[in-house]
Amino acid sequence: MCGDVNSSGTINSIDAVLVLQFEAAIISSLSGASGNPEATPTTTPSCSPVGDVNGDSSVNSVDAALILQLIVQRIDTLPPPPGPTPPPPAMGEVSISSPSLELAAQGYVEVGVQNVTSPGLGAWTIDVAYDASIVSVETCDGESGSVCNRAFGPSTIRIAGARAFGVEGNGPLASIKFECVGSGSSGLLISLPVFADGTTGGPQAMDASIQDGAVTCGPAPTATPAPTETPEATPTPVPTEVPVPTEEPAHPVGDVNCSGDVNSIDASLILQFDAGLIPSLPIGPAC
Repeated sequence: MCGDVNSSGTINSIDAVLVLQFEAAIISSLSGASGNPEATPTTTPSCSPVGDVNGDSSVNSVDAALILQLIVQRIDTLPPPPGPTPPPPAMGEVSISSPSLELAAQGYVEVGVQNVTSPGLGAWTIDVAYDASIVSVETCDGESGSVCNRAFGPSTIRIAGARAFGVEGNGPLASIKFECVGSGSSGLLISLPVFADGTTGGPQAMDASIQDGAVTCGPAPTATPAPTETPEATPTPVPTEVPVPTEEPAHPVGDVNCSGDVNSIDASLILQFDAGLIPSLPIGPAC
């Protein structure tokens, strides 16, 4: 039956995931795809090529979206019958962030949509090209119903996704981890092989604006040396002045005749000196 891409006899989300994996070149074929190489198909898909559920001769994320719409009963059959004239397609923006990293450092960029109008984003195939001499891709994780192949092509990542009900407003589609392997700036250039809205039974191509990004890789900043502490100067000790001992007088004060006693004779001698009768003091044989 059309839509049963793994020939399991049932159309379910596994078939939608297989279509997305095929679109992202994670698997190389849908013929009898089951995830089990020894499985025997029970039915023969009636779509040609296998997985082309809308009959446009291409297998891509739009087919995965239609399979999901069938599963949730937004449509009844595959291929879907022609319906009434659809409303205008949704509009929105696809963007990717632009980090700055040091050499040998790793960092994430986010691929997402903004300002998506009704009926939302229903199917997408997004390629991101980068400069492999500046960055390498470490991981790529799909979000909001995406699968991601970081090795889709030389210097190219592919993100493929689908929703039964479209993504409206803002939403993430993938998170990619880059590592800086060279110095400079690598552009992250987006292209949209498929970008269709969530119109029931017939997703329509959206008129989307694109905001490319870049990863800037530079040398690690030079560490600023810590200031050297200047040792505090040791104050020069001030020598302590040693007091000069006062010489004790050989004789008591007033003992002008050096007799060892101060008495009236000393007073008389002082008066004689004052009167000019004797030339000097002290005076006496003991002085």
